[in-house]
Amino acid sequence: MSRRVLYSYVVLAVLLIATMIGCVPRPVPTPVPEHQLPTLAPFEPQVAPIVTPTPQPTPSEPTVPAPPVEEEIDEEQPVDVDVTDIELRVDETVPGEVLVVLRGNLPETCIRIVDVKQRVRGDVITLSVMAVRPPDVLCAQVLTPFEITTMLSLEGLAPGRYAVRANGAEAELNLDEALLYSPKDTDMPSADNLAPVDEVQVNLIESLPVQASVTIRGVMPDACTKVDHFHQRVSADTIYLWVYVSCPADRMCAQVLTPYEETLPLDLSELTAGEYVLDVNGITQTLTLEPDMLSVPQRDPGDPDEPKDGVITGRAAVDSIEVVDVGEVSATIVVRGNLADGCTRLADHVQAVQGHIIRVELYTERPADQFCTEALVPFDQEIVIDLRGLEKGEYLIDVNGVKAELVVS
Repeated sequence: MSRRVLYSYVVLAVLLIATMIGCVPRPVPTPVPEHQLPTLAPFEPQVAPIVTPTPQPTPSEPTVPAPPVEEEIDEEQPVDVDVTDIELRVDETVPGEVLVVLRGNLPETCIRIVDVKQRVRGDVITLSVMAVRPPDVLCAQVLTPFEITTMLSLEGLAPGRYAVRANGAEAELNLDEALLYSPKDTDMPSADNLAPVDEVQVNLIESLPVQASVTIRGVMPDACTKVDHFHQRVSADTIYLWVYVSCPADRMCAQVLTPYEETLPLDLSELTAGEYVLDVNGITQTLTLEPDMLSVPQRDPGDPDEPKDGVITGRAAVDSIEVVDVGEVSATIVVRGNLADGCTRLADHVQAVQGHIIRVELYTERPADQFCTEALVPFDQEIVIDLRGLEKGEYLIDVNGVKAELVVS
């Protein structure tokens, strides 16, 4: 076969294959999406760009700091008290009053007694002695004897026998109707602790009538306890003077024995001449009052005056008192009344001060052998009151039993 013929067969085969391929269906091609470019806003000259503010974070609530923890302050700790002895001081001449003296030992030197509480159940009277130990104080572990006096409350008790108990000690008390008499004094002080008294001294001031005071000395259990008030009562020939102490509960006190001295006035206005026993919280002293030391007693209008050296003296009949002037050293009062007859005239007057009472005795005199007109004669007398040495405050002027108020400023 020649080359030409072979070439012709090859060309025919190629054409045949191409024709067969062209007859096969072609798949539809998937369109390719156009590439989208970002659209830009048209440029506008001299226009500020819009700036969107960045949102700020929402502020959270402020954190409240926790309150500081307060340091606990140590308080005084209660301590049990050992009472070894109870003494009941009962005087039937003083109704409604029973003093109780408690003695015992404190376990440490810095412990102090703050109160005595009373409870009654049936025929048992229980006294609870309250004592405390100061905080943060180093105390000597030494038994310290103590003695405390308090007044027993008899309110609501019936006559009979009672057992008085106090922190382990016991005593017997026999109450009768006379002892349970309730005093009429509405201002009777409560049964607080009585002051420890070691020494009593009576002081008499020369005046008419006589003035008296009492100086007491003793030892307080700490530096804070002070004399607070006192109460006086007279029964028969005994003058009872109860002196009470107080101690601030919210104050730290030095636990040291503290000597004290107090001078208190005595009221002798209701006393007559004689010998008396002065009892101050159980410590006694003798007081003697002579007749010439006391004021002139009042007489009944019908009693005759006693002549003396040809002159009959007496006390003026006073109807009223008027305070007209008060100065720094003196005060002027006007006394009005009536004289018994035409011969009687006003004589001297005597002044004395007892506590906050200024007593003035205004006297009269008339001849003993002279005939007098029996007719009342009014009088109007000006008297100067000496105020030197008096403290500022309210006073009561008493002229022959008629009273008026006076303020010393």
